[in-house]
Order: sequence, then C-alpha cells, then structure tokens
Amino acid sequence: MFKFKSIKPEDLLKVYAIKNQDQQGAIGAFSETGGARTDLVMPHETYMVGLSSLKSSEDPMPKSSGVRVIDASDTNFERIYDLHVAGGSGLEPQMLKDHDYIKDYESALDEIFASGMEEEDYEVRALRVPAIHVDAIWLHKETGANADLYIPVRTMGFFEKNMIYDKKTFFDILKEAAKDYDLSDDRLGG
Repeated sequence: MFKFKSIKPEDLLKVYAIKNQDQQGAIGAFSETGGARTDLVMPHETYMVGLSSLKSSEDPMPKSSGVRVIDASDTNFERIYDLHVAGGSGLEPQMLKDHDYIKDYESALDEIFASGMEEEDYEVRALRVPAIHVDAIWLHKETGANADLYIPVRTMGFFEKNMIYDKKTFFDILKEAAKDYDLSDDRLGG
C-alpha cells in the first residue's frame, strides 16, 4: 500500500487560500472542471538535490523541501500545489498550472498504479533537480534505499518519461547530466 504524507490543517488552509485566489479571476472551479468537484489528494513530500551534491558525492542525499498536493477532479488532475519550506515561517504554497506538466505527472502516477506496485510498501515522494529541470516521482522503501524507484516526469531529454528506474541507474544518469552544467546554475535554479 502506498504511503502518503499528512498535511497540517494550517498548511491546507494556505493551499485553499491560493486556490480560491486563482479562481476569483476565472468563472470558478465548478465551470473549469466541467461541473466536477475537485479535491486535494495524494499529499507527498518533495525533495531537492543540487548540482554540487551530484558532482561531489558518490551517493547524493536529497534534502526535504516541502509537501506536494494534487487538486484532482473525478476525471483528471487540475493543479498541483507545492508547499515549500520557507525558513522559520512554515510552508509557503506555490501553484503549478502548466497543463503539460500536470498531465505528465498524472500519467506517471497512472503508470505506477497500473503496474501493481501499490501493493508494495512504498512512500510516494517527489524529487526535483531544479538546475537541470528534472522532476521525478520517487517511490521510497523503508527497507533500504537501494530498493527505491524513480519515475521521471520532466526530463529535458535525460530520461524516458514514465519509465521506472532503479536508484543506481537514475542517479548515474543525473550525475552524467550534471557534468555539463556550471555550479552557478544550482543557485539560479537552472
């Protein structure tokens, strides 16, 4: 059974606030989704790994960066909200509305659920490498990091979308891709 992260009520309120702000400029969520109701589902932790870590470490350690939650209707994903760790002020929300990215994220999760892996004991996470524009769904297994699996969502040509990679293969590809980038790209987010 896949494990998801729980979200504090005060952080959910931040998501609803940004969601409502976005909808005030439009006709509203009801009409945007063809009359379907949307719900916030599948909260999972987000992690980031930087170029310096990819270039200098044999086993790069992603750092926790927040929580991601999906705004879904009965038929598909509408938006993705990232709640980023922002110093001592708690989690700050960011809304992702890029249709192609959201569709790719949904397709990757559909692929995972169709594979039958949900019967295994994985925690669903997201991994981002902003400097080289790579995002992946990370299936983490408590029994050992070598059992972790990665499904790229945004790939910039380094990976095949929706293909499942083991940890070694995934990070070997990331390390090879990182060689062509300057460490200043880490600070600039790409």
